[in-house]
Formats: sequence, structure tokens, C-alpha cells
Amino acid sequence: MKHARLVLLASMALLLTTACNSEYQIANRYLQKFQKQRNTAVERIYVALPQTVLHTNSTLETIRDFDYLTPREQDSLIAATTLLLPAVDDSLFLDQFGHSLLYTLSRVGIPIVVVSDGSRLPKASDSVFTIDILQLEAEEFLQPARSHFTTRKGAYYAYDYNLRHFATNVWLRTNDADSVRPIYFHSDEEQETFRGTVTRLRDNQATMKGHRETLGLDKVYATARRAGNQCAILFVEELLTDQVRRVKGSNEQYFYYDPSCRCILDDVPYNEGKQQGFLTVE
Repeated sequence: MKHARLVLLASMALLLTTACNSEYQIANRYLQKFQKQRNTAVERIYVALPQTVLHTNSTLETIRDFDYLTPREQDSLIAATTLLLPAVDDSLFLDQFGHSLLYTLSRVGIPIVVVSDGSRLPKASDSVFTIDILQLEAEEFLQPARSHFTTRKGAYYAYDYNLRHFATNVWLRTNDADSVRPIYFHSDEEQETFRGTVTRLRDNQATMKGHRETLGLDKVYATARRAGNQCAILFVEELLTDQVRRVKGSNEQYFYYDPSCRCILDDVPYNEGKQQGFLTVE
């Protein structure tokens, strides 16, 4: 009886391994096909890049009755909460995002066609792939933070401050044949850091020495580059997912794509992988 159970478990493990390998083989063959047919590929990726950048200071949305303040009061609050957005060069921001997206896509080996706007994208099919960047947003905001500690005698000390954040947010639609694909969202973010050291405790007061690592434009543009790179990676992973579904009718595994080696880096259960992919806009 014990032997029969071991045989059954071994058979189930073999079936699961074979199923996973089958999905990997489907995805890997599909990916490698583009490298072998770089000069003869019939497939095309059509990309509509954004022409403008939406500037958003979301800190202002948290200020109560902001719309009812006088213009002078509003300008004062805007100046106090906005540091990076006025210095962003939109042309450079768009270039950083677009070049990163297109370069990472080019690693796959599928010819790329850039169109002027989303209305000029062809209908998606098994050989026509589309990426429509619907909106690109540069977002700056302040977020409350606290550094705190408790002494051996139980006294609690806290220091409250704001940390500046900057995010590149992307809304896009991919491989949309009949307006049935959802709108996706992806974001890449940088934030300031604060490190403090207590130098003195006296008369129930704590003296702290702190260092704030602020954000500069180099990190602002880095978020745009990373957002473009990651959107391209997630798009390729979607192609692999769609191909496996076409062949097998379902997906059990999600495959991570690495543009540096033009290969599948790893795989995880499908639902786990999708949680790390594009977010779907409700």
C-alpha cells in the first residue's frame, strides 16, 4: 500500500513537472523565434508614445478647502509643497521614458513601428502587437513620516516630518483589438530618506542630529527611465502569457522576462506573477 502511494505521488509530481515544462517550452520557443527571425519576422509592435506630460502635485488634494483659498494663499501653498515639478523638462522627461521603452522592446527582436498617436494604431492580431500610452504623469507629493524611540524608563519621543516623493505614472492599453482590453497602470517612485541620531536626552527633551537625502532631477528622470523599461518588460511577459493561453487554453505559470539576456529568467504560479504585473484600472 505504501509503495502504491509513493508511485501515485511520483506520477502526480511528474505530471505537474511536465505541465510546467510544457508551458515553459511554449513560451521559450515563442520568445526564441523572434531572435532567430529578426530579419524576416512578420510580427510588428506598434507603439503610440505620449506627446505631453501631466504635472500633478497631489499634496494639494489633501489640503482642506484649497479651492476656497485666495490666489495668493494658493500660490504660497503651491510654492511650499512643490520643489521638483517646476524644474522638470517635459521634452527630456518624454525622451527618457520613450527611449527606455523602445530600447527594451527592441531587445525582443520584433520590429517596432512608432505612430504619432493612438488613433493611428492598427487592429491587434496574432502578428500585430500594440502599445498605446494613454497618459504619462509626473507626480510630486509630501508624505508624513515619524522617527521615534522609547527610553529604558519608558519615555516616548517622536519627531514628525514630511518626506518628498516623486513618481512617474503610466496609463496604457496593450494589444487592444476591439476595445476589450483593460486600461493598465504602472508607477515608479523615488522618495527622500531621513536618518536621525539622538545626541542628548535632558529634562525630558531629546536633541537629534539628522540627515535628509533629498531628491534631485537625476532621480526624477530615473523614474521615467525605469517606468519605460518596466512597461516594456511587462508587455513582453503579457505576450508570453497570451501565447501560452492560445496554445493550452489556460495559464498555470507566469514567466519573468529579462531583456539583458533576452530570455525567461524565472517562473512562478500565474496568479502570483499577475499580481506583480500591470495593475488594471477599474
